[in-house]
Amino acid sequence: PVTVVAGIPRTQENVSSGQGEQIGTVAQMHSAAVVTLAAKVTDFLALGLNTRLYYLSLDGHRGLGLGADLGLRWQLADGLFLGAAAKHIGNTALRWSNGASESYPAQFGLGLALQQQVDGLAVVAELRGDVQPGTGQGFIKAGAELGLSQILFVRGGYNGESSQASVGLGLAMPEFILDYALV
Repeated sequence: PVTVVAGIPRTQENVSSGQGEQIGTVAQMHSAAVVTLAAKVTDFLALGLNTRLYYLSLDGHRGLGLGADLGLRWQLADGLFLGAAAKHIGNTALRWSNGASESYPAQFGLGLALQQQVDGLAVVAELRGDVQPGTGQGFIKAGAELGLSQILFVRGGYNGESSQASVGLGLAMPEFILDYALV
């Protein structure tokens, strides 16, 4: 994925007024190449690995970094799954062309997922908790989807990190898929 933001104001302080004055603009780009491997270890256990190469550009400076994630999914019962993930293993480090460096902190998550058919209605629900070691920061995410005849879908969710709720509708036809979300 690639993200580009242009037109960021570049300012400098006017010594006589003490105010910042815009003297131009700056562009920023963030991209990542991702390679994912996954394997079913047993009938109930699957493991996955993401590796990422980051490339960033900001105001003429370039940054490079490598990152990795590990995940597992354990089937507890028919349609019930436990998942665990470790993101940015070893604190993904970015090195900039001007000699600066920064890192993405490690993050760990644990979640439960339910996938069931109830009287022709597909029910999918997920509850997840994430934490960043050393910071004490943690948050909960939850979501649910009801699907009718694999055509109409109603979704809702909550992101504890941003304290935002969301709702959505989906329509799946052989020729197209339409999804709408209000976040």
